[in-house]
Amino acid sequence: MEQNIRLSEVLSQTGKAQNAIAKEIGTTPQSLSNWKAGITPPLAKAIILARKLNTTVEDLWGHLVH
Repeated sequence: MEQNIRLSEVLSQTGKAQNAIAKEIGTTPQSLSNWKAGITPPLAKAIILARKLNTTVEDLWGHLVH
């Protein structure tokens, strides 16, 4: 499992607390931490998160596709 550095970068650029972002997208802070640690989220949550962060799923997880 590869840590998702890109997701961590984009989340930190928002200036919002991880708890607040998790609540806004309807997930738990632990799930968000897991995604940063490299666990791939369900596609629907990935799309919601990418939209919330004004980016794309490909930008956040595209590096994992080989």
